[in-house]
Amino acid sequence: MGDAQAQFRALVSACGVYDLASRIKLSLTGRDRVRWLNGMVTNNIRDLAPGHGVYAFVLNPQGHILGDLYAYNRGESLLLDTDQGQTEKLLATLRRYIIMDKVELVDASGQLTALGISDPRLRKY
Repeated sequence: MGDAQAQFRALVSACGVYDLASRIKLSLTGRDRVRWLNGMVTNNIRDLAPGHGVYAFVLNPQGHILGDLYAYNRGESLLLDTDQGQTEKLLATLRRYIIMDKVELVDASGQLTALGISDPRLRKY
């Protein structure tokens, strides 16, 4: 692997690819998935175009932040990407609010991974 500081310097000064396999991937399917998730998070899932994603907070009914995630519209499903440390709490919270909705929540971390790409020359100001 090498020196972590040297790797970080290279990542922020030149193009780099980094592994995001430690993040949890949750798959949401079912006909109510978009409406249901839209009511659970702070960003607009309803108008999210296929192939696009947004960052959002998960809230409880009182509006307190319970976690954060990235939600991606994959057409026939939604993909939720979150930090591994939030998995238990987030899964329990989300499952608790699937009541009459046609929504299935599955941990897809074993089937999917992600890579990050960084190039400081491409930053928008």
